[in-house]
Amino acid sequence: MTDAGAWGEDVMDRDRTLRDHLIGLLRGGHAHMPFAEAVANFPAEAINRRPPRVDYTFWHLIEHLRITQADILAYLTQADYTAPEWPRDYWPAPDATATAREWDASIAAFTRDLEAIVAILDDPATDLFG
Repeated sequence: MTDAGAWGEDVMDRDRTLRDHLIGLLRGGHAHMPFAEAVANFPAEAINRRPPRVDYTFWHLIEHLRITQADILAYLTQADYTAPEWPRDYWPAPDATATAREWDASIAAFTRDLEAIVAILDDPATDLFG
C-alpha cells in the first residue's frame, strides 16, 4: 500500500470516528443522560410544575430543547433558512402549559428531529467541515 493510500484510510477512519463521537454526544450517555431515559415515565402531573428557583416548567424545558433542535435541523437542511428571534422564539410563553398529549408530542418531535440530525451526521456524503 502506498503512503497516499494509508493516509486516505487514516482520514476515513478519523472521519468515521468523528461522526460516531458526535452521534454519541447527541444521543447521550457520555456527558449527560440520554433524552429518552430522562423523559421516560415522567409523571404527567409534574409536567407543568416549576422546580424550586427555576423560572420554567419541565414542559417549558422540553419544549425549549425541541424548538432549539428543530432550528438546528432547519439550518442544516433549508437553503433559505432564517434564524428565529432569540430568545423569544426559542421558548414557549412563560404562562403556557401543556397537556399530557402535548408533552408526548414535544418528546416525539424532539426524538424525530434528533434522528434526522443523526442521519445527516452518519451520511458519509455530509461534509462535516463544509
